[in-house]
Amino acid sequence: MERAALNGDGIKTMDAFIQKAIRQVNKLTELIKDLLDVTKIQSGKLIIKKTEFLLDELITECTEELQSSSQKHQLIIEGETGITIYGDRTRLEQVIINLLANAIKYSPNADKVVINVEKLDEGVKVAITDFGIGIPADKIPLIFDRFYRIDENSQRYAGLGLGLFISSEIISQHNGRINIESKEGEGSTFWFIIPVN
Repeated sequence: MERAALNGDGIKTMDAFIQKAIRQVNKLTELIKDLLDVTKIQSGKLIIKKTEFLLDELITECTEELQSSSQKHQLIIEGETGITIYGDRTRLEQVIINLLANAIKYSPNADKVVINVEKLDEGVKVAITDFGIGIPADKIPLIFDRFYRIDENSQRYAGLGLGLFISSEIISQHNGRINIESKEGEGSTFWFIIPVN
């Protein structure tokens, strides 16, 4: 930016640099948040603040946030509505955003991601399905491990391998469970179930 200013470049050139800097700062902020969460998890200090809220509203907010940045994928919400749950809204938002962002990232040739909500005897199930690259069967048992990435050498998919680890811990703190069904080359469904009350 300093160089552009010295060269007398216009506002348009400066704005491009500013936008790039903002994106990099946002990435760094997310990375720091993840590392702080891992530290809290390891020390047993991940705080869960539960309130009652409508699950529909949370899922809609998450899809709207990601839909605005993903023009290629249509995010489709299906299933039951009007379910009130008792949980940490902010932490569950973190889980849903992470699962949706992964679904978009790992399905570069697909055009949709489906979010399905289902009421079960044990609670509410939220399933996020993509139609992307899928995960090899031998890698599935490791997928929620800390720092685990399916392809360590790939530069195509950035990340530290913390999102799913943090998500699994958040769901565990809600007395729930999280899992995956996947077939290599056909896509994946990440789902979690948490008690309603």
